[in-house]
Amino acid sequence: MHRILKVGGVVIATVPFMAPEHADPYDFQRYTTNGFEFLFKQNGFKIIKSEKYGGPCTVFVDCIKFSYFSPYTSNKLRLKWGSRILRRLYSVANFFDKSKKNTNIYGNVLVVAQK
Repeated sequence: MHRILKVGGVVIATVPFMAPEHADPYDFQRYTTNGFEFLFKQNGFKIIKSEKYGGPCTVFVDCIKFSYFSPYTSNKLRLKWGSRILRRLYSVANFFDKSKKNTNIYGNVLVVAQK
């Protein structure tokens, strides 16, 4: 990214992360917020924004989604009912994730960096 980006160019990068951090906050081997930031800084980027999103409840619903209602393996009827169920589950999960900020289990990492 650094090689092909113009000077002053901005990168918006996101990666999934559905596991608890081990050596919180110094887990650099996986794409944790610190690990992801470290990779960008090490390659000459300036971090503009870095954040975690999705909490433990949302991660739990994601596990249900990909275990029972996967768009890759489910038939149309199962996906139709699954989307109705999941919409309600995600609403509840988002409510609980917002009410208690958990910083160890999250669904994704976002980094905005500039060359």
